[in-house]
Amino acid sequence: MEGYIVVKLPKDHDKSKFVVHPVFMDTALHVAGFLANMQGSDNDAYICSKVKSVKAVPSLISNDATYGVFVVNAWVESEGIMLSDVLAVDISGHGQIVAHLKGMCFKRLRLNTLQRSLAMHAGHSAPTPAQKRLVAAAPKPKITEVAQALGPFLSRQTLRRRPEHST
Repeated sequence: MEGYIVVKLPKDHDKSKFVVHPVFMDTALHVAGFLANMQGSDNDAYICSKVKSVKAVPSLISNDATYGVFVVNAWVESEGIMLSDVLAVDISGHGQIVAHLKGMCFKRLRLNTLQRSLAMHAGHSAPTPAQKRLVAAAPKPKITEVAQALGPFLSRQTLRRRPEHST
């Protein structure tokens, strides 16, 4: 599965505050995570558990530039993980690669298991049946809405969901 998004840094970007602006790095992680989560069932969440390497060249990252962020995800069904690599390219200049995140690993977790774990670590009990019904009744985004939000850069192949698995 592949994805592409165009990003521009916020106007308030101040190089003295950051080595690389958090919006820039978050975009790389979130695009890969978003694509991973499109593959799950309604009870799945893919959480980034590690990143093998991050290489960014701060001197090449400018708040005046526009960046194309390319994501390639590979599903490893036997392990229930999605592996991702991300390249960020300055598309307003010479097409120079300015960042590369390699070996991002998104582990599949069941949402009900994740909710119980988060509640336990926060010192709260698990969600009540009423809370579970509220979450279950919440409208889910449709793939067509997601595609429109991401723009014309995603192919039809990208929007296909893999078959749901039960574990």
